[in-house]
Amino acid sequence: MALTQRATKMGLSGARVDDFRNFATGIGVRGIDKRRGRQQWGYEELTEIECRFIWRGSDMADRAVSKFVEEMFREGFSYQVPGDKDLSEELDMAARELGLQEQVITALKYMRAYGGCGIFLGADDGARDLSMPLREDRIRSFDYLTPFTPMELVPVTWYSDPLRPKFGTIETYRLNPLDRPPGAAPDLFTLPVIHESRIIPLQGVIVWRGQPLYNLHPGWGDSVFVRLRQVIADFEQAWGGAGILISDFAVATLKLKGLAELMAAGGASVEQRAQAIEDGRSVARTTIIDAEEEFRRETTTVTGLPELLDRMSNRLAAAMDLPVSLMMGQEPAGLNATGDSDIRWWYGTVGAQQRIRAKPLLERIQRLRFLARNGVTKGKLPEKWGVKFPSLWRPSETEMATVRLQQAQADQIYLQNQVVTAAEIARSRFGGGEYSVETQVDLDLRNELADEGSEADELGLGEEPKPKPAPQGPPPPAAGGGAPTPAEDGPLPKVAGENTGFPQQPQAKRGTTA
Repeated sequence: MALTQRATKMGLSGARVDDFRNFATGIGVRGIDKRRGRQQWGYEELTEIECRFIWRGSDMADRAVSKFVEEMFREGFSYQVPGDKDLSEELDMAARELGLQEQVITALKYMRAYGGCGIFLGADDGARDLSMPLREDRIRSFDYLTPFTPMELVPVTWYSDPLRPKFGTIETYRLNPLDRPPGAAPDLFTLPVIHESRIIPLQGVIVWRGQPLYNLHPGWGDSVFVRLRQVIADFEQAWGGAGILISDFAVATLKLKGLAELMAAGGASVEQRAQAIEDGRSVARTTIIDAEEEFRRETTTVTGLPELLDRMSNRLAAAMDLPVSLMMGQEPAGLNATGDSDIRWWYGTVGAQQRIRAKPLLERIQRLRFLARNGVTKGKLPEKWGVKFPSLWRPSETEMATVRLQQAQADQIYLQNQVVTAAEIARSRFGGGEYSVETQVDLDLRNELADEGSEADELGLGEEPKPKPAPQGPPPPAAGGGAPTPAEDGPLPKVAGENTGFPQQPQAKRGTTA
């Protein structure tokens, strides 16, 4: 009735004012219905400072941020230039000198923890105004990388034309380092404005295109803690409660006759008696009590607590997208439990993040390093190159021996059917730094040889026909029964085309004319 009167005053006489709350039964009423104890399907944004405290103060929060990133680079990565092993090694060495892997790991952790990160590219193209686009054709050197957090890169201008590329993204940033050492410029207006082409942005969780416009830190996404904070809090509360139960697991109790009268008299005698019992335990390691007293320990019942903690661990692992064994740092439990399926799923998930997140980032950085005039390639971009992540799965010695045996059998079949050559197999298996099951075939060379063969066939330049064997026995007698003449015994004259690669004409039989 009250809702109806309020709607009438607001001019909404035809509006529906019923809802899913029942004040008589308490269903749907906050404070009575326990399901309404907190907001459902909602979220609460977190500032970068709050995310920093969560990350720093919780080991599970650190696992949520770091585990994915550290597993992506656990085996490292390498740059590959096919056919040029020396150049590949030089690129890897230059990447180590630049500290590339460490900076990328830091940037990806910032992305997950704070909702985003911008990697400033230290590419020197000679420009004094960093608000201008990066001139890739004028890069003289690539000297450093610096990751900045969302609070340090504040949007200044946006791409606002919906009919142009990059609509809704940031065009320029103002750099505002939070932790500036002594001597840094304190004035806001002296801080540089940087064009987006000089920064690689790594976005956090974004669920719709316009979300970065309305976030607490404009231009960036959400931290993983926006979804994980409550789950982590529930997990730590459950384990914290288990810790309290353990501290009170066996409570010592002392039963005294006339305790009420003793307490009414001031309780000093009760304290003295308790202290005497404690002193007796310290001296004789036993409890000395009167015949009318009773000393015992009351244990706390924890039936079902281990199963409950396991369920809480499963819930947190699902939210983190981690295997429980990896999150808790323990071996898989249960009959015939090896954890291989979980680990293989986990490595597949990490491999997907390597392809989606890490590989484009590393390729973008290396491309600019190639274009640097004082770089390894002196500004020349190789035709073929790429980034390779080693396999995260480590097979046992037995598994590796089985793989090599099967590969050797396959190689034998390839050789018998002339699919590959022995040299190609040798280079593929043992040409690199370690054994490889990938078979490299030079298809370009084979196509060239096939084209040359077809061209030779068209010109009649095929294989020379094998000469017919000479007839056995003595030479035929000369006409008239005479002996062969010296000319007839000598070598035959050269035939035109002999030993020139062209087919020879058939030779006439030697003999005398009539």
